[in-house]
Amino acid sequence: MSERTWDANRETINDLWPLLELRQAEKELWHDDLSGLDQGVLYEALREVKRSKESPWPQLAWIHDAYRQIASARRTAERMVETMQPAWSGDRLVIDLEESERLKAYYRAAFEAVQTLQELDALAFELNASVDKLEARTAIRLFREASGARERIHDKHRAETLKQFHEIGASK
Repeated sequence: MSERTWDANRETINDLWPLLELRQAEKELWHDDLSGLDQGVLYEALREVKRSKESPWPQLAWIHDAYRQIASARRTAERMVETMQPAWSGDRLVIDLEESERLKAYYRAAFEAVQTLQELDALAFELNASVDKLEARTAIRLFREASGARERIHDKHRAETLKQFHEIGASK
C-alpha cells in the first residue's frame, strides 16, 4: 500500500469533479469499493479517468477499469524487472542511458501510432524482450503507456461499434 490515504483521494475526487453530488448510499458504495484499494494506484486511476473521459461526473466502473489497468501494468513491470537478466559489472547494474532513452522514444511513438490489438501485442512482446536495456522507472512507464494504448484501441472499437448500431437504426 502507498502512503496516500482514502481521505486525500476523496478530496481529489471532489476537486476533479466539483459537480459530483452523491447520496448517502452512493457515498457508502464508493467508500466500500475504493477505500480498501492501494490509494497510490487509485490516485493515478482517478487522474486517468479525468484525462480520458469527457464527463462532469465520474462513473465507478471507469475508476475500477483504470485502477485494474494501472495495477496490472505495475504488476507486469515489477515481474519483468524481477525476472530480467541484467548486465552486471561487479556488484552494479549497468544500463546504457542513451540506449534506454532511445528505446523510450521509440516505444512511446510506437504506442501512440499502434492501431490494432495485434500490433499492440507484438509491440508489448518486443518491449518485454528489451526491458533489460531500460531503466526500471522507464520500463514501468512504458508498460503503463501500453495499457493506455490498449484502452484507446478498445474505446475506438466501442465507438465504431456504436456508430454502426446508430447507422443501422437510422436506416430502418
